[in-house]
Amino acid sequence: MLDSGRMAFHLADSLLALGASIDGDGGHAVCRTLATLLRDTAPFDAGEVVLRQEQGFHRFPFGGDERPVAGDDIVNQVLNNGAPLRLDDQRDLEAFPETRDLLAKGGFKSALVLPLGTILHVPGPPQGASSNGVLALARRHGWAFVGASLNFLGPLAAMAGLALDRSLALTALGHPVGREDGATLMAELQQLRAAAAAKGGEVHALRSSLAAVRDELADARGAAIAAQSALDQAVGRCHELQARIDRTASSETPPPATEPVAAAPQDVAPPLVPSAGPSRRSRRRRRGAFEPSGGPGAD
Repeated sequence: MLDSGRMAFHLADSLLALGASIDGDGGHAVCRTLATLLRDTAPFDAGEVVLRQEQGFHRFPFGGDERPVAGDDIVNQVLNNGAPLRLDDQRDLEAFPETRDLLAKGGFKSALVLPLGTILHVPGPPQGASSNGVLALARRHGWAFVGASLNFLGPLAAMAGLALDRSLALTALGHPVGREDGATLMAELQQLRAAAAAKGGEVHALRSSLAAVRDELADARGAAIAAQSALDQAVGRCHELQARIDRTASSETPPPATEPVAAAPQDVAPPLVPSAGPSRRSRRRRRGAFEPSGGPGAD
């Protein structure tokens, strides 16, 4: 699905394309442009624009199947209420038997009918802001238009009504100025598309720069987280080493010093003087003691 910005741009581009298709050809160029735009936003199997005129309804079929898909009953209902009507299956068609029969002949099972913008040139009393035509789409399977955006299709249908009004007026006057108006609008459309493409390039460049800045910011955040983790680990290691130092210091502290106890006084023996050996007299005695009796000098 398109986001709001892209949808707004696509809608403006589509409205300009419808304006550029205005021509004095009875509204056929407008219908062709409308069919092309609808195939991208609300795919259909058959479609038609129904205008209310003095002589009755004037139908402009477009798409692959040019058979009518909206009966007078449902056209009158939408014109009177001025609101779109979606028919999803057979039960919704029971209230509109004429439309039901037309859809059954073409093998269609769901439809979407939207009011057009005011058709100003239609003779008769002024209709104010009421619609004088409808845009009808049909598909061969049920619930086909559930996802269709009325915020897009509503303005598109209103612009289609205004473009058809101008085309039919130019056709009635036989004035070829419509071709010139269409060429001018197409040139303006091309200029707007070129400007939009340039702005799109600038937006793409800005988005790329933003993505690069986001990547750099993510890298910086990762580096900061890693640095904080390393710092936390270093602080924890310092605390652990300080605790170990404190424990080691407390275990190696010596016990407090105490005064020595004085020893009891004791008698000190005098120093021994070494003996110089036996005296000469004692040696003589020992020599005399060993002399045999009756030796020389004995009486």
